Amino acid sequence: MLNAVLVEAFGTSAKVQNCKNPGSRNVIAEVKKVIEHCNKSHKAKVHLSDMVDEHFGCTMKGRLQQGVPQRWVSNKKTLQVFLERWQVLDDYYRVEEKVLFPVCTLQREIQELYSLMCPVANIISAAQSNTNIVAPSMLMRMIQLRLSLQDHCPLVMLDPAAQKRYHMQMGPKPPLVQCRHIELTETGKITKMLLADGLDKRFFKPRYFKQSHPSSHRKVPLHDVAAALFPNSRELRYLDKVVQLDPSFNPEIDNAAALATCLRERVWGFISAQVASVVETTHNSISTDELGSSAKRQCTRNADRILCTDVSGDHIDVMGLFDAIQRKDVNINSPSPSASDLACEEVERYRKLLVLTEADHINLLKPENILPWWNKVGAVQFPYLSVVARAVFGVPPSSAVLEKDFSAADDLITRKRGSIDAVFAEMVLFLH
Repeated sequence: MLNAVLVEAFGTSAKVQNCKNPGSRNVIAEVKKVIEHCNKSHKAKVHLSDMVDEHFGCTMKGRLQQGVPQRWVSNKKTLQVFLERWQVLDDYYRVEEKVLFPVCTLQREIQELYSLMCPVANIISAAQSNTNIVAPSMLMRMIQLRLSLQDHCPLVMLDPAAQKRYHMQMGPKPPLVQCRHIELTETGKITKMLLADGLDKRFFKPRYFKQSHPSSHRKVPLHDVAAALFPNSRELRYLDKVVQLDPSFNPEIDNAAALATCLRERVWGFISAQVASVVETTHNSISTDELGSSAKRQCTRNADRILCTDVSGDHIDVMGLFDAIQRKDVNINSPSPSASDLACEEVERYRKLLVLTEADHINLLKPENILPWWNKVGAVQFPYLSVVARAVFGVPPSSAVLEKDFSAADDLITRKRGSIDAVFAEMVLFLH
């Protein structure tokens, strides 16, 4: 999702006619021309490497390379190295090439694009490199990113060269430089606007904005459920800021607190319904093997009604997760009043859980500790709610792990090793 947002905002789509930001596309193209020119010969690379070592006083790691347009983590690193060596590249062109640095007039635009790209690429990198439960933390970072893209919020200008000198103890710590929206270049303004529109279109609008879906037809986002099931974030305070991002929000007419409360109750209503389903299933224990075809169809319709939407926009069958946890115990009837009452009582007890030891509070700040907490402490205090929590937190936070497994399998099962047994391939991949 974020990759698509960045492609649209920075104008790097494969087809030129689909480009919405030609200014940013041209700036990135000029940067790539410089990198290609510097890498075209061994002599040029040696000269540039010697000048870099002389400028920084030591051997520098990392080299100028072109990032793939759709891999924004590598694109961020490319612009970072380019800006770190800006002065060296300028000197190289003047001394060795005897010409003016081709992008000398675009330094401001490149720095603005890097400053806009960096926070989004950092979120992508954090989600891909972390196998723990990251939905609540990534959600907070997405909201902070969107809030920073509002017109009245200044853009924090990043200076990789100054940061590099500071980390190498060659200069003072760079000051925090903030640039107001009206002070940005035209390329920076358009990119910032398109980045905000892309986040609204692909993430916030389908989930939160009231003009997208009527309140009764909205699907509960899975990351909101995950945030509610984190004891230290169960109050869902971030929704107070989310409702104000809605373009149709009018502070003179709409009550932000009331709208946020409505969203919170929608999340807790969904959780209560799932807990009631668990209670009813536990009491009835109707096996799927005993169900007739009509009952199975009714169960499928019930499951379709409670689909959630995750961060990437895919649909997750939460009932399927409950079925797997409960070993094929499926509830085909609507919860009885006693089950609903018991579910609401347990959810209310969890929402009023205010007394946490300091150690528990510190540990629960770490995503990797939340599932063990629900398996041990939560399962004792909230036996039915813990089943829902285990189902929610059992969803893989990212497809990056699977992609890495496929990449490793591609290196293992080559053309000359195509007959390797699947069992041995799985063992090798597990060990490595």
